[in-house]
Parts: sequence; C-alpha cells; structure tokens
Amino acid sequence: MEKVGQQRDQLASFLKSRRDRITPEEAGVDSTGGRRRSQGLRRAEVAKLAGVSLTWYTWLEQGRSIRVSRQVLSSLGRALRLDSMETEHLFRLAGEVPPTDHRLVGLADIPPPYLSLLENLDPLPAAITNSRFDVLAWNQGYCVLYPYFEELPPADRNVLLMTFNDRARSLLPEWDYHAAQLLGLFRSHNAERLACPEFAGLVDILRARVPEFAKYWDQMDLTVGDPTAARLDHPVLGRIELEYTKLHLVGIDATLYVHQPVTDRDALKCRLARLVAARPASSLVVSAS
Repeated sequence: MEKVGQQRDQLASFLKSRRDRITPEEAGVDSTGGRRRSQGLRRAEVAKLAGVSLTWYTWLEQGRSIRVSRQVLSSLGRALRLDSMETEHLFRLAGEVPPTDHRLVGLADIPPPYLSLLENLDPLPAAITNSRFDVLAWNQGYCVLYPYFEELPPADRNVLLMTFNDRARSLLPEWDYHAAQLLGLFRSHNAERLACPEFAGLVDILRARVPEFAKYWDQMDLTVGDPTAARLDHPVLGRIELEYTKLHLVGIDATLYVHQPVTDRDALKCRLARLVAARPASSLVVSAS
C-alpha cells in the first residue's frame, strides 16, 4: 500500500509540474480574468480542457485514491500538451498500460548513429527491422549470410516472408523449429496490432503463398524471443552455427539484430570478412521501399 501511495504522490507531482509549465496562451485559454499567481494553468483550466470536474482533478493532484480511466488520462495528456514520452509516463504512474502507436517505423525514422553502427559491424551480419519484421537497413555481412536476400523484391524483404521462402528451408536444417519460434515471437510482440491492415495483410499474404503457414499460425503459440543459436547450411561457408543479439533502438519501435559465430569465432569471422571484401565496393545498404 505504501508503494501505491508513493505512486499516487508522483502522479500528483507530475501533473502539477506539467500544469505549471504551460501558459494560458499556449493552451488557448483566456487569461484576462484576474491576477495570476504563476504563469501556468490553473486547476480549473486543466479540468475544463480535459472535460473533468474541478473537484475530481483537485483530488487527483492531491494524490487521493481515485480511479482514473484511460480515456481521462488521454484527455489530460492532450490538455497538458504532453509528448509521447510524457504521455507514457503519465499512464504508468496511473497504473495503466500506455497507449500504443500503431504507426510502422520506416527507414527515415532511424537515427543516423544506428546506421553508422550497422555499417561498422561488418563483417558480422546485422540488420534493423521494425515491429512488422520488415528489414529496413542491413550491412554487407547480412547479404553474405542470406545470399538470396538482394534478389527479393523490396516488398518481400521481411523476416517472416524470408523465412517462409523455399530457399530458407535449404539454409536452415531445423527450419520447422525456427519458423514456429519466429511466428510465436511475431504474435507475442504484436498482439495489439494484429488487426491493423499492415499486419493482417502480411498474414494474408503468407496464407496465400505458403500452404502450411496456417498450420503454424493457427497454433497460437507465443515465444519470448530470447537469443538462441541456429545452425545454417550456407552454400559457401558450409555448416555454421550463429547466435543473435538484439538491441532495441531508443525512442522508436525498431530493433537491431546482430549475428555472431558460436564456434570457431575468429576463423568464421575471417571467412565472412573475405566474402564481404569480395562483394562490389559499397557501403551500407538500405531499404529501397
């Protein structure tokens, strides 16, 4: 109970700090009605902007034990002109799951330092994907690891579509296991997005292209996506074993995946480096879509 009380106090302090930060002019409020003790908004003005009663909002800023709905939190966020990070913080302080931005991240959203890091990771295969598992950017090592990748149309440069490609079956000797794990990861990460057109459309494409896709998808399995090792039968490198590390990009819904050798690390890295060096001279490769 003490922790709950502290969280209510933090919520109250956060609301007051954001109320004090906004001027009536910024909020579109008439400030001619009498002398103001501060430049910020009054409680009554926030309550009116959010569509709640002054008494209720006063109790909220006093840290009282009252229930706050998601709809009211959204109204308060708009009234206080909170950005996405502040809105997420407001929801968490109120004990609610923050609202989800369903907009898909694209290449233009990726901060340049991450693209520089991706290039500097060569010859280790690495790529940046969004929540739909679209491959937005990749390095030369990634093209070496997946020789068929560059032949794919831009719309098919998606990890799910790549995995349910006939060429992936010959590359992954344990394809059944990896296909099931990937779908479980996709479902668990995107539960609230599966009805969105971009995600539902991807599932529809896979159902139409791959007869056995439905067998895996309809099992409704979930996986947490902890990094695991995978064996690959590479057409040039032969049987190799790689593990991947994933790093979530700060501030956007995208992930950097890096593949690293499990055994014979130095030798395999040298072989990857030779294959990368043999490719036409170029730098980072990014999505053309």
